[in-house]
Amino acid sequence: MRFVKILRTIAVWIGNHFTPAGRFFLVVLVISAVFGTDTNRTLAYQIFTFVASLIVLSFLAGMTAAPRVELQRFLPESAIVGEPNRYRLTIQNRDNRRYSELIVSEDLPDEGRILNLPQTSIPDLLPNSISEIDAEVTPLRRGKLNLTALTVSRPDPIGIWKRRQRVPADSSILVLPKRYPVPRLNLPGSRKYQPGGVAMSSSIGESQEFESLREYRPGDPVRKIHWRSWARTGKLIVKEYQDEYFVRHGLVLDTFPTMDDPQIFEEAVSVAASFASSVLTQDSLLDLLFVGAEAYRFTAGRGLGGPEKMLQVLACVEPCTHRPFQDLHYNVISRYNSLSGCICVLLAWDEPRQEFIRHLQSLRVPVIVVVITKPGAVPPAMSPGIHILESGNIAEGLARL
Repeated sequence: MRFVKILRTIAVWIGNHFTPAGRFFLVVLVISAVFGTDTNRTLAYQIFTFVASLIVLSFLAGMTAAPRVELQRFLPESAIVGEPNRYRLTIQNRDNRRYSELIVSEDLPDEGRILNLPQTSIPDLLPNSISEIDAEVTPLRRGKLNLTALTVSRPDPIGIWKRRQRVPADSSILVLPKRYPVPRLNLPGSRKYQPGGVAMSSSIGESQEFESLREYRPGDPVRKIHWRSWARTGKLIVKEYQDEYFVRHGLVLDTFPTMDDPQIFEEAVSVAASFASSVLTQDSLLDLLFVGAEAYRFTAGRGLGGPEKMLQVLACVEPCTHRPFQDLHYNVISRYNSLSGCICVLLAWDEPRQEFIRHLQSLRVPVIVVVITKPGAVPPAMSPGIHILESGNIAEGLARL
């Protein structure tokens, strides 16, 4: 494994510092070195000497002063995992020389796991001029992506070696989870009473609708006092409102991995993001429930923000490895009275998770359960309403819901 990593590092270094022609000469250099060891039987050593001299000369020719350029990128507010995202780059030539054949790319220490980084050619830069180009980046991992610098490279006059210059350019972008198409779900459940109401949700249910006046009772909040009636009668009078009822679903995300496979967890987050985008178009409130450093609940829906808010939360969710699954169990059960139904995205179908679903069903909370598994894994006996989604075939599985 270590040997493979070393080979990969060498390959990346060669790709960064040699042009295609330079890589061809490197291959010739290695072949001539192998066959030119016996100078009495072959003239391959002469080819080796010539190519080695050419590479050294190219390296020396490329050691001229680096271009004096400044770069600034203009990123979108967010990106999506696996999707190409275009952005603008501004290049300012602060030198009195003209530069051509420049290539710019993002500079990251671990680019293979974070980004797919195609290189971008820069048009000829005139002395003291400013140019704009379109660049592209494909994030391979969700979360906040910090871009700290760009690399400008140009080939030497011979065309073998590339002179590289690192240009600082700090900016960041939030990478949202990948999403899959989800069929319109006929989510079970009806309106539930919401103690205290939900702020800013007047377009749903019977939120904060005035009903009548009555005399003050100890414990009534001051904000409900009807001041005009108090001034007219000399008695404390308060306003009464209808109870607030909403269709409110829970989106439960299992953050407790049961196997050493990060892809399973990433697929679970993508499935939760897909449901969040779909359910929030169906005139209901949605609570995202999961456990990280503590138990969290994020509510979205009409009047409380759209899918973007919940996707931003999901972009930063991390696996929880220091707490038991029961924490999620208790977090959801403690709120069951306000939930019209639950969509549960689970990472396994073991006894703790089965007990959790049985508990919800015993409380008459309608549930839709999705379990993410490895490809080809044989799950235990499943009850009706439990859906298995195989990693790598998530889109096909969701289409069958």
